[in-house]
Amino acid sequence: MKIVSLLPSATEICFALGAGDQVHGVTFECDHPAAARERRIVSATNLPAGLTPAEIDAAVRARVAAGEDLYKLDRDALRAIDPDLVITQDLCAVCAVDVDGVEEALSYLGCRAEVVTTDPHDLTEVLESIEQIAQAVGRPSEPLVGSLHRRLDALRALPPASSAAPRSAGRGGAGEEGAGEEGAAPHGVASPASDQSGSTPVTASASDQSGSAPVAAPASDQSGSAPVTSPASDGLPRVLVLEWTDPPFAPGHWIPEMVEVAGGVSVLGSAGLRSGRTTWPAVAAARPEVVVVAPCGFGLDDSARLGKDLIDQGLLPDVPVWAADANGYFARPGPRLVDGVEALAGILRGTAVDPEVARQIR
Repeated sequence: MKIVSLLPSATEICFALGAGDQVHGVTFECDHPAAARERRIVSATNLPAGLTPAEIDAAVRARVAAGEDLYKLDRDALRAIDPDLVITQDLCAVCAVDVDGVEEALSYLGCRAEVVTTDPHDLTEVLESIEQIAQAVGRPSEPLVGSLHRRLDALRALPPASSAAPRSAGRGGAGEEGAGEEGAAPHGVASPASDQSGSTPVTASASDQSGSAPVAAPASDQSGSAPVTSPASDGLPRVLVLEWTDPPFAPGHWIPEMVEVAGGVSVLGSAGLRSGRTTWPAVAAARPEVVVVAPCGFGLDDSARLGKDLIDQGLLPDVPVWAADANGYFARPGPRLVDGVEALAGILRGTAVDPEVARQIR
């Protein structure tokens, strides 16, 4: 079977299931595992490289309003591969090539490949999408999905986190500056290092449901403001995850649920819904006790740089601030989301945090 994966998350899933040798085509954002970079690139972005978060947001909004494509398929590459299976998404038009564009291209080429679409909105659906892809590629899902379920169950069984823990969490050790991978630019924007997908979005941060980061702001409604919720915390740490920094986006889809499983309360955004634009006054009014800067499509170093910019501008409350590798562990709906939840649990409890996933910047 020859597989073309048009989602960074689906590429990771195929490799994790043991079907990496069957993956022949990927997107420019498919960078994990390293072997994915050796596959032929069949999808690229139409946005220029080197844009700031604000410029990416504006460019995406402009292209969407004009009805212009954010991604381009290499039809010659598709024809040469002649795939048996194409994996794409039908959740976010700004996160990756959507299913309509794929089917149109395959029809034009006379290719009869099976098209599998994923559309996860929460952690349960992410795990179900792994099972869906496993069935399509003819691999057992239980070893991988069972392991992820057990890790999530173990996190849910931890004693409640204390709202006092985040202030001292990682003040040294995992919180020290230093380790961190090369930052990846937002999905959809060719970065020097480069590749999220992103979820994390081409527009909104909260994730390309596809597995890649935003090409623009979080994956969200291009229009309006995010649902603003500031729930009672019942003594649990109040957490703000920023899925985009300019303009600020509150988290959506699986990210508020990640915070909950880790032992906190997500003070902005709603689980299972799109991420959405918010305001800095709303951020202050939400009274977070810890902020995690995780802009869709950005790696750890770039997230840290953007987070420090927000601190220097006085835009964040005077609380501990962490930067996260959103591209790898928050935006892409794949197995590494569980690593992201484990990092959040460490942040909220003041215990060890994998320095490749997150580090404290204040």
